[in-house]
Order: sequence, then C-alpha cells, then structure tokens
Amino acid sequence: MVNSNRRRFLKRAGALVSAVPLACGARASRAAGANERIVVGVIGCGGRGTGLAKIFSQQPDAEVAYVCDPDQRRVERARQAASATHAVADMRRIFDDKSVDAVVIATCDHWHTPAALLAAQTGKHVYVGKALLAQCARGPAAGRGGL
Repeated sequence: MVNSNRRRFLKRAGALVSAVPLACGARASRAAGANERIVVGVIGCGGRGTGLAKIFSQQPDAEVAYVCDPDQRRVERARQAASATHAVADMRRIFDDKSVDAVVIATCDHWHTPAALLAAQTGKHVYVGKALLAQCARGPAAGRGGL
C-alpha cells in the first residue's frame, strides 16, 4: 500500500486541478497555450477555501487573482495566504472579470449550486470540492444551467 496522507493528497489534487481545469459546461477558456497561466478566483475563504487558494498560488502555471468571502477578516487572510490581487465580498465581481479562467467554490453547501451556475453561465471553468447539490430539488436547475 502506498504511504499517503490527507495533506499530500490535497497538495497533489490542487496541482492537478490547477493544471487541468475541470469544465462544467463552460465555454473554452482563454488559456489555450501551454505557456499561459490559468487565472483563478476562489469563492469561500474558510479553512478549505484558504487552503485551496494557497495551493493554487504555489503552482507555476496558476495565478490566484481573486479571493471572495463576505467576512472581511477571512477574505483578507486568504488574500495574504495566496498573494491574491483582489479581495472581494461579492462573487459577481469574479464572474464579470474576463481575465479569470476558473473558479474554485469552497462555500457552505447551500451556495455550491448557485455559485457554480453563475460561474458556468459566464464561461468560467468550475471546481466544486464537495456536493454540488445539497438538495435534490436543485438538480433540474443545475442541468438547465449547463452543469
């Protein structure tokens, strides 16, 4: 059996996600060439979101441009940890920025679907680390939204 632990797994998963953005119905990203950097926005700056932002910022082919959380202390802590350019409270600022290729959604469960739908509708690649649907009733909406 391979000697592994959660921390090592998360680091490898973060590297994989930053190198190969997962498209959830999104249009093609502007980062088409091997020499380009993937510009990422992280939504949700609790422990998981801040950790993912830091992992992405350490990848040579990724740049964390935005961190987003309504809690000013959390968003500032994540901005510093990931050396992000922008710290915002409204996720729509990330969706409106055409330079952002992908978003990482690390919010509480009930925000996963709305955030992923909005991101996909603006052409962003989407990474959701947990359940996309906290409620089965949201399934048809997610399907109609391109997820």
